[in-house]
Amino acid sequence: MVVPTYCVMIARPNSRRVLAAVESRAIFWALGALYAHAAWKSLQSADVFEAARGVLMNSNEGVVSRFVTLVSEFLATAETATSAWVHLLSLDLFVARFVYVDGAKYSASVGDLAARVPVRHSLILCMMFGPLGLMSHAVTRWIWNTFVTTDVI
Repeated sequence: MVVPTYCVMIARPNSRRVLAAVESRAIFWALGALYAHAAWKSLQSADVFEAARGVLMNSNEGVVSRFVTLVSEFLATAETATSAWVHLLSLDLFVARFVYVDGAKYSASVGDLAARVPVRHSLILCMMFGPLGLMSHAVTRWIWNTFVTTDVI
């Protein structure tokens, strides 16, 4: 459900229908339910409890080393890796949603046309590197409003 959302945002950055769909929070409710299910499965996993017990019983290492080992052991299980993956996808999509909506709302008038801040490149970055996409959008918006348009609504 994440990839089709990115596809329509990238393919149709100026569409009012896509903007209305993206402004809806339905996809985040679905991702939240999926995350809750994955987290529940992770908590029920015997592998997760075995990993935690093994790391906590090993008193030969320092606290930081044990914590890093615990996190890596957790992510080595399929259930916890799934919940972490859903978590990352949700956060990146949340950032992409902000970029898309901000690009649509923060526009300038050029003659009779509304000139939206370009967002395609930032959305592509958001797809895999959420914070870089957000930074790209901030720089693009600044350049757009400084050098391209001057009448910002």
